[in-house]
Amino acid sequence: MEKLSNSALWSLCQKYGGLALAYRKKFVALLPEVEKRKLYKKYGFCSIYEFAARVGGVSERVVDEVLRLNEKVSDKPLLNAQIAEVGWSKVAIVAPIVTKENETKIVEMVKSLPQPALKAYVSQIKTVDESAYSRKPTVDCNLQSVTFKLDQETQFLLHKYQQKLERENGEPMSLGKVLKTLLKQVDQPIKEPQKRESHTRKPSAYDRFRHDNGGKCAFPNCNNPHEIFHRPNRYALDPSHENITPLCQEHHALAHAGLIVNEQSPPSEWHLRNQMQLNSIDRKYQEHVIYRKHEKFISKPDRYSS
Repeated sequence: MEKLSNSALWSLCQKYGGLALAYRKKFVALLPEVEKRKLYKKYGFCSIYEFAARVGGVSERVVDEVLRLNEKVSDKPLLNAQIAEVGWSKVAIVAPIVTKENETKIVEMVKSLPQPALKAYVSQIKTVDESAYSRKPTVDCNLQSVTFKLDQETQFLLHKYQQKLERENGEPMSLGKVLKTLLKQVDQPIKEPQKRESHTRKPSAYDRFRHDNGGKCAFPNCNNPHEIFHRPNRYALDPSHENITPLCQEHHALAHAGLIVNEQSPPSEWHLRNQMQLNSIDRKYQEHVIYRKHEKFISKPDRYSS
């Protein structure tokens, strides 16, 4: 093992980690049937929780979530089958909006869209009461719950700062950690700005779009900072820099899934459709994203213009 190069060790970690995740999804999908048959009793386990923990390393919380989810989608076999393929958490996102009539369309979205995009889609179109699916928060004795209201501009600036810290640290950060980092900077002495040699640079083609919509995603009522310069006409079909729209990652994924109506019109006229309508360019994009996710080259969509 010590003789392995870093790249070889990384490749093995990707390979075995990917296999572990894939088989864990399949194991979790078996738990409802194990509970139904009380199979754990026949093999010396006291409960489904002990069975899941000792056989598959699955926590009690996940067992509860999967059993609860199975009750909601047991009459929808196509979606239920996706628990073993994409994982229970993605299926749980769409469970509130799936019906027997739209099941096939929803399954297609579950296969193609990343979790954040699915959440953005569901939050804008679902018609059921979210409170029925709310989860109890984990209690931490060292933390206190604080509730306060923010106007849209402050909320936007806070999320923008959160994304900046996440890029710098290379990991997700809760709003609590973001506020802690921000408050620590208040006590730090102000550094004198360093003089830089003046130099000229060729302005980017995207500079004129960078501050469109106040730096926010252009999708109606979205308050997230924009992260991607999206081309509604698709760069492969129209390589000009005249039609560019700044979007957050979630709405960028929805656009490439063919889920935005009136995409060639101004963003103020955009809304979501109830099924995917992919053109040839978007099909290639979806294949590209799915392939890269499968190969574990990236953990989330690239921040590039498309």
